[in-house]
Amino acid sequence: MHTQKKMSTFNLSADAPVFVPSFAVAAAAPAEAVAGPAQPPADPAKRLTIDVLGGPKPKRTLTMRPMAEPRTVELEEPFDNIGVVYHGYGHGHGGDAEDPESETDSLASNDEGVEVGCHDNDYRLKKILRPIPGVGALDAGTFPKNIQEYYWINDGKNDEHPWYALGRLATGAYFYFTASCNFSGFDCEGQMALYLAPDLQTLYDNGMSGAARLRFASCFDKGTREKLKADAAAAKAARVAAAKARQAAKKPYAGAGGGGAAAGAGYKGRR
Repeated sequence: MHTQKKMSTFNLSADAPVFVPSFAVAAAAPAEAVAGPAQPPADPAKRLTIDVLGGPKPKRTLTMRPMAEPRTVELEEPFDNIGVVYHGYGHGHGGDAEDPESETDSLASNDEGVEVGCHDNDYRLKKILRPIPGVGALDAGTFPKNIQEYYWINDGKNDEHPWYALGRLATGAYFYFTASCNFSGFDCEGQMALYLAPDLQTLYDNGMSGAARLRFASCFDKGTREKLKADAAAAKAARVAAAKARQAAKKPYAGAGGGGAAAGAGYKGRR
């Protein structure tokens, strides 16, 4: 499993499927289409059992289908950095024997694809590929140029939301890609990981973090979306109640007559 900074918020603008009731599909389809030949069985490599929330069962099985019009523009920032090595400067990598206080770069300046950034970052394919236990090495080809199908894209945002992408390559391998960076971008501080497997379930089980799985479920399962919304509303109500309680505790005691300390301030007693 890869490691990355925990993200507790989700980008609700991510691509998600449109849920159309089956009866609506049947009503809209011509009679000959409904009665047409049976569809071929789904590819078992595309079947995926996921963890869900808020429903009668804790799991749901999906058959993933390619996105008709994937919004790949949202992946341009991390994808444009794949293959690049950033040559860090000015962040105290250590000095030499003559000047131990000086700051020197830790990546060789003649390394392939080197550009100047504020931290060392190596985003070459051989560096971002992550092994999966029990899965032999698969060919990433010219990733991401050889992506043939997308099943899921989660829009990322610097220092807020990670990028996620799930799909299939022209080589036949299925891929899961995740990336995140700080406010300045991937040339400053960033992480990427690419997992390859012969099926989607292996990627879900061995590549996705808990946060990614929850985000995935929120896109494809109505019960999970409703549970997350309800939890968020309850948390907000609790914060508001706590804030009111703190505000009430700060108010001076008014006393039985309502005047409190202010009402009795002028009383000097009997002379």
